[in-house]
Amino acid sequence: MRLITPALSESELTFENDCLDRRDFGQALLNLVTRSDDELVICLDAPWGEGKTTFIKMWQNLLRDNGVHSVYFDAFANDYVDDAFIALTSLIVSFVENDIEHNNSAKKILNKFKSNAGRVGAQLLTIGSRVAIKAATFNVIGESELSCLAELKESISDDASEFASKLIEDRIASHKCAVDAIKSFRKTLEDIAAGVSVQSNKPLVIIIDELDRCKPTYALEVLEKVKHIFSVKNVVFVLAMHKQQMASVIKCIYGADVDAMNYLHKFVNVSCELPKQRGGGSLDNYELYCRRLIDVHGLVDISNNSDMDELQKYVSYTSRVHNLSLRQIERMFVNISVFYSSIDARDFRVTQLVALLATYKIINHDLYTRLKLGVIPFDQFEAEVESSIVFYESGSDVHDDIISWFRFGIIDEQEYVSRNYEFREHRVRLQGGGVSRTDVIRYHCNLFDAFKVSI
Repeated sequence: MRLITPALSESELTFENDCLDRRDFGQALLNLVTRSDDELVICLDAPWGEGKTTFIKMWQNLLRDNGVHSVYFDAFANDYVDDAFIALTSLIVSFVENDIEHNNSAKKILNKFKSNAGRVGAQLLTIGSRVAIKAATFNVIGESELSCLAELKESISDDASEFASKLIEDRIASHKCAVDAIKSFRKTLEDIAAGVSVQSNKPLVIIIDELDRCKPTYALEVLEKVKHIFSVKNVVFVLAMHKQQMASVIKCIYGADVDAMNYLHKFVNVSCELPKQRGGGSLDNYELYCRRLIDVHGLVDISNNSDMDELQKYVSYTSRVHNLSLRQIERMFVNISVFYSSIDARDFRVTQLVALLATYKIINHDLYTRLKLGVIPFDQFEAEVESSIVFYESGSDVHDDIISWFRFGIIDEQEYVSRNYEFREHRVRLQGGGVSRTDVIRYHCNLFDAFKVSI
């Protein structure tokens, strides 16, 4: 069996191996990208840990199968680079050199692109980051700001530093040079994209992932330069990020009072959410993903099908009502795999307890610890569980089944005697396991904690 959830290999990153059934959404996104004539910037929105990168990698293979060229940029892996312009330009140059058929015309365009990129890079460094971004919008910096610079120059007294006056003149001149350089750069990028489009009759798709994990200054710089410098005809950007997190980034840079979402919409033409099925007639994402994790961890090999059917039912329920991310469910299954692999097949275990303890070991370790120490009354435990549930499933037999086992293990002796008939089935199961009622939760926690898992 496997203790750690294995990642899909490059060859497995196709929608044929997508247990969450997102192929239809991938096809719809492909249609949108290939049928639009606009300079599109698309936001693919989902919280961290919901499978954005896996979806994007599968989608890239769908693009390839449909003759669409794409480039993948991991923004988080590149945020050590001071200038996002350099990182993105290098990516495009590498793509053209390695993936595009070359003729004399294509080589000339590439050489011109490199030359213009060098000019733009130099100008951006010369006139400064914030002014450089505004220069890229062509005259957004315009009259008012240039006028301020000019007025500042005029206000310098005769005996003031000539150096300061010359510096302001240089800034004004640099702005003009930057605008010219960026215009030339955008034109050659457009020529490159046109060449790609001629070959495939499809746009060039540039995918930027992990923006919401970058340093705030770098994340915002990527957004600004994508929109103002790299967004040209026949190029489509797909930004995989969590919009709420990016809104926090914008507030971090510009202050808490800024309308962050409205500001973010200036950079994005179309937004879409990564689908997340929750209940309904067919299996939802939680049941599908739990089924896959039971399989890839080899849990059936060390237990039996009925145990694993119960495990899927209870873990998918706790994951769903607490709105866990796929990454959190993976972490749960690491603990569950260690739990099942370390016990003997004859050892006593209650799947309902396994499911909720595994959940709280990940999302509320303080509550898990109090359960292990036996220092929390049942009423308080129930209140904390209820308050942590994000999506209620009213009248759920699964919820009642899970809670009844915790009630059974926590309540005092007087209440237990009064509920003796109700807990008869629980008592019978304990008799075969050699575990006392008041020790059943601690017993499971000790099995969980026998080995410390770093995840």
